[in-house]
Amino acid sequence: MPPAPFKGKVVAPGMTDTPMAASMLRPDALREGAGKQYPPGGVQTAA
Repeated sequence: MPPAPFKGKVVAPGMTDTPMAASMLRPDALREGAGKQYPPGGVQTAA
C-alpha cells in the first residue's frame, strides 16, 4: 500500500457540462443525444 496521502488521477468517460461544452449541449436534442451515448447515463456536471 502506498503511504498516505495518496493522490491519483481519474478519467471518467462521458460528457461534462462545462463552459467549453456549452455550445454542444445548448439544444435539448443534442443534450439528450449526448446523454444516451456515454456510459454514466446523462450529461454530468463538474464539481
